[in-house]
Amino acid sequence: MNEFKDELSNEEREAFAALDRKKIPPHFLEERIVRALKESNLIRSQVVWRTNVIKIGSAVAASVALLMIGLTLGVWWKSIPAANQKLPEFMLVLQAAPQEPPNRSAEDVVRSVREYSAWAAKMRQQGLLVAGEKLTSDGRLLTMIDGRPVVSEAPKDPKGRIAGYFLIHARDYQQAESIAQDCPHLKTGGTIELRQIDSIAQ
Repeated sequence: MNEFKDELSNEEREAFAALDRKKIPPHFLEERIVRALKESNLIRSQVVWRTNVIKIGSAVAASVALLMIGLTLGVWWKSIPAANQKLPEFMLVLQAAPQEPPNRSAEDVVRSVREYSAWAAKMRQQGLLVAGEKLTSDGRLLTMIDGRPVVSEAPKDPKGRIAGYFLIHARDYQQAESIAQDCPHLKTGGTIELRQIDSIAQ
Protein backbone atom coordinates (compact mmCIF):
# COMPACT_ATOMS: atom_id res chain seq x y z
CA MET A 1 0.00 0.00 0.00
CA ASN A 2 2.86 2.39 0.81
CA GLU A 3 4.43 1.68 -2.57
CA PHE A 4 1.09 2.55 -4.24
CA LYS A 5 0.93 5.87 -2.35
CA ASP A 6 4.53 6.71 -3.26
CA GLU A 7 3.63 6.55 -6.96
CA LEU A 8 0.82 9.15 -6.56
CA SER A 9 1.26 12.86 -6.96
CA ASN A 10 0.46 15.19 -4.13
CA GLU A 11 -2.90 16.09 -5.67
CA GLU A 12 -3.77 12.39 -6.15
CA ARG A 13 -2.82 11.68 -2.56
CA GLU A 14 -5.11 14.43 -1.31
CA ALA A 15 -8.00 13.13 -3.45
CA PHE A 16 -7.39 9.57 -2.27
CA ALA A 17 -7.33 10.70 1.36
CA ALA A 18 -10.60 12.57 0.83
CA LEU A 19 -12.28 9.38 -0.31
CA ASP A 20 -11.70 7.81 3.08
CA ARG A 21 -13.50 10.65 4.79
CA LYS A 22 -16.72 10.51 2.73
CA LYS A 23 -19.83 9.73 4.79
CA ILE A 24 -22.77 7.36 4.13
CA PRO A 25 -25.98 9.22 3.08
CA PRO A 26 -28.26 10.04 6.03
CA HIS A 27 -30.78 7.31 6.94
CA PHE A 28 -33.82 9.61 6.52
CA LEU A 29 -32.78 10.26 2.92
CA GLU A 30 -32.90 6.54 2.12
CA GLU A 31 -36.37 6.22 3.71
CA ARG A 32 -37.67 9.17 1.66
CA ILE A 33 -36.33 7.70 -1.57
CA VAL A 34 -37.85 4.26 -0.86
CA ARG A 35 -41.21 5.82 0.08
CA ALA A 36 -41.23 7.93 -3.11
CA LEU A 37 -40.47 4.84 -5.21
CA LYS A 38 -43.30 2.89 -3.54
CA GLU A 39 -45.78 5.74 -4.08
CA SER A 40 -44.81 5.80 -7.75
CA ASN A 41 -45.38 2.01 -7.90
CA LEU A 42 -41.80 1.54 -9.08
CA ILE A 43 -41.13 -0.91 -6.25
CA ARG A 44 -43.41 -3.00 -4.01
CA SER A 45 -42.92 -4.19 -0.52
CA GLN A 46 -42.49 -7.93 0.10
CA VAL A 47 -45.69 -8.01 2.18
CA VAL A 48 -47.82 -6.64 -0.70
CA TRP A 49 -46.15 -9.03 -3.15
CA ARG A 50 -46.76 -12.03 -0.91
CA THR A 51 -50.39 -10.97 -0.33
CA ASN A 52 -50.99 -10.70 -4.08
CA VAL A 53 -49.39 -14.09 -4.70
CA ILE A 54 -51.63 -15.65 -2.04
CA LYS A 55 -54.75 -14.03 -3.54
CA ILE A 56 -53.87 -15.13 -7.07
CA GLY A 57 -53.06 -18.65 -5.86
CA SER A 58 -56.36 -18.91 -4.00
CA ALA A 59 -58.32 -17.68 -7.03
CA VAL A 60 -56.59 -20.20 -9.33
CA ALA A 61 -57.18 -23.06 -6.85
CA ALA A 62 -60.87 -22.13 -6.51
CA SER A 63 -61.27 -21.95 -10.31
CA VAL A 64 -59.64 -25.36 -10.79
CA ALA A 65 -61.86 -26.85 -8.04
CA LEU A 66 -65.04 -25.44 -9.64
CA LEU A 67 -63.93 -26.71 -13.05
CA MET A 68 -63.36 -30.21 -11.70
CA ILE A 69 -66.75 -30.20 -9.93
CA GLY A 70 -68.44 -29.05 -13.14
CA LEU A 71 -66.76 -31.73 -15.23
CA THR A 72 -67.63 -34.43 -12.70
CA LEU A 73 -71.29 -33.37 -12.57
CA GLY A 74 -71.43 -33.15 -16.37
CA VAL A 75 -70.08 -36.67 -16.81
CA TRP A 76 -72.45 -37.99 -14.15
CA TRP A 77 -75.45 -36.18 -15.68
CA LYS A 78 -74.69 -37.51 -19.16
CA SER A 79 -74.16 -41.02 -17.88
CA ILE A 80 -77.76 -41.32 -16.60
CA PRO A 81 -79.51 -41.05 -19.99
CA ALA A 82 -76.75 -43.03 -21.69
CA ALA A 83 -77.25 -45.91 -19.27
CA ASN A 84 -81.03 -45.81 -19.67
CA GLN A 85 -80.85 -45.76 -23.47
CA LYS A 86 -79.53 -49.30 -23.29
CA LEU A 87 -82.52 -50.42 -21.22
CA PRO A 88 -85.64 -51.74 -22.95
CA GLU A 89 -88.63 -49.43 -23.26
CA PHE A 90 -92.10 -50.30 -22.01
CA MET A 91 -95.39 -48.58 -22.70
CA LEU A 92 -97.99 -48.19 -19.98
CA VAL A 93 -101.31 -47.97 -21.85
CA LEU A 94 -103.77 -46.27 -19.48
CA GLN A 95 -107.30 -47.51 -20.02
CA ALA A 96 -110.18 -45.55 -18.53
CA ALA A 97 -112.31 -46.97 -15.75
CA PRO A 98 -115.41 -48.87 -16.96
CA GLN A 99 -117.57 -46.26 -15.30
CA GLU A 100 -116.43 -42.71 -14.90
CA PRO A 101 -117.03 -41.36 -11.37
CA PRO A 102 -120.15 -39.17 -11.53
CA ASN A 103 -120.01 -35.47 -10.67
CA ARG A 104 -116.26 -35.12 -10.14
CA SER A 105 -115.55 -31.81 -8.47
CA ALA A 106 -112.95 -29.35 -9.73
CA GLU A 107 -110.85 -30.08 -6.63
CA ASP A 108 -110.83 -33.80 -7.47
CA VAL A 109 -109.67 -33.08 -11.02
CA VAL A 110 -106.90 -30.74 -9.81
CA ARG A 111 -105.76 -33.26 -7.20
CA SER A 112 -105.72 -36.03 -9.81
CA VAL A 113 -103.64 -33.92 -12.22
CA ARG A 114 -101.17 -33.11 -9.44
CA GLU A 115 -100.79 -36.80 -8.56
CA TYR A 116 -100.05 -37.73 -12.18
CA SER A 117 -97.61 -34.81 -12.53
CA ALA A 118 -95.79 -35.68 -9.29
CA TRP A 119 -95.47 -39.32 -10.32
CA ALA A 120 -94.17 -38.35 -13.78
CA ALA A 121 -91.66 -35.91 -12.21
CA LYS A 122 -90.37 -38.63 -9.89
CA MET A 123 -89.92 -41.03 -12.81
CA ARG A 124 -88.16 -38.29 -14.80
CA GLN A 125 -85.74 -37.58 -11.92
CA GLN A 126 -84.87 -41.27 -11.78
CA GLY A 127 -84.18 -41.22 -15.51
CA LEU A 128 -86.94 -43.77 -16.19
CA LEU A 129 -89.53 -41.64 -17.99
CA VAL A 130 -89.22 -41.28 -21.77
CA ALA A 131 -92.59 -39.64 -22.51
CA GLY A 132 -96.19 -39.52 -21.38
CA GLU A 133 -99.42 -37.70 -22.18
CA LYS A 134 -103.12 -37.69 -21.38
CA LEU A 135 -105.34 -38.30 -24.41
CA THR A 136 -108.62 -36.57 -25.20
CA SER A 137 -111.86 -38.53 -24.86
CA ASP A 138 -112.82 -38.11 -28.52
CA GLY A 139 -111.08 -40.04 -31.28
CA ARG A 140 -111.31 -41.58 -34.72
CA LEU A 141 -111.40 -45.17 -35.95
CA LEU A 142 -109.93 -46.07 -39.31
CA THR A 143 -110.95 -49.31 -41.00
CA MET A 144 -110.62 -50.73 -44.47
CA ILE A 145 -113.94 -51.60 -46.20
CA ASP A 146 -113.95 -52.94 -49.77
CA GLY A 147 -110.33 -51.83 -50.17
CA ARG A 148 -111.02 -48.27 -49.11
CA PRO A 149 -110.21 -46.62 -45.76
CA VAL A 150 -113.28 -45.59 -43.80
CA VAL A 151 -113.06 -43.13 -40.90
CA SER A 152 -115.62 -43.09 -38.08
CA GLU A 153 -115.83 -41.66 -34.61
CA ALA A 154 -114.43 -43.76 -31.80
CA PRO A 155 -117.06 -45.17 -29.44
CA LYS A 156 -117.91 -42.98 -26.48
CA ASP A 157 -118.13 -45.97 -24.16
CA PRO A 158 -115.34 -45.47 -21.59
CA LYS A 159 -114.83 -49.22 -21.25
CA GLY A 160 -111.49 -50.08 -22.82
CA ARG A 161 -110.93 -46.49 -24.00
CA ILE A 162 -107.30 -45.42 -23.89
CA ALA A 163 -107.03 -42.40 -21.61
CA GLY A 164 -103.27 -41.82 -21.91
CA TYR A 165 -99.88 -43.46 -21.91
CA PHE A 166 -96.42 -43.41 -20.36
CA LEU A 167 -93.27 -44.63 -22.06
CA ILE A 168 -90.62 -45.76 -19.58
CA HIS A 169 -87.22 -47.46 -19.31
CA ALA A 170 -87.01 -50.72 -17.34
CA ARG A 171 -84.66 -53.69 -17.13
CA ASP A 172 -87.46 -56.22 -17.63
CA TYR A 173 -91.17 -56.82 -17.12
CA GLN A 174 -90.67 -57.27 -13.39
CA GLN A 175 -89.24 -53.77 -12.96
CA ALA A 176 -91.80 -52.32 -15.37
CA GLU A 177 -94.62 -53.90 -13.32
CA SER A 178 -93.16 -52.40 -10.13
CA ILE A 179 -93.10 -48.96 -11.74
CA ALA A 180 -96.65 -49.33 -13.11
CA GLN A 181 -98.04 -50.40 -9.71
CA ASP A 182 -97.04 -47.00 -8.32
CA CYS A 183 -98.85 -45.10 -11.09
CA PRO A 184 -101.84 -43.08 -9.76
CA HIS A 185 -104.01 -44.29 -12.67
CA LEU A 186 -104.81 -47.46 -10.73
CA LYS A 187 -106.26 -45.39 -7.88
CA THR A 188 -108.87 -43.91 -10.22
CA GLY A 189 -110.23 -47.35 -11.07
CA GLY A 190 -108.50 -47.49 -14.45
CA THR A 191 -106.40 -50.34 -15.74
CA ILE A 192 -102.86 -50.34 -17.15
CA GLU A 193 -101.81 -52.53 -20.04
CA LEU A 194 -98.07 -53.04 -20.01
CA ARG A 195 -96.30 -53.75 -23.32
CA GLN A 196 -92.60 -53.88 -24.17
CA ILE A 197 -91.45 -51.92 -27.22
CA ASP A 198 -90.19 -54.28 -29.91
CA SER A 199 -87.10 -52.49 -31.20
CA ILE A 200 -86.78 -54.08 -34.62
CA ALA A 201 -84.10 -51.54 -35.56
CA GLN A 202 -81.64 -53.01 -33.06
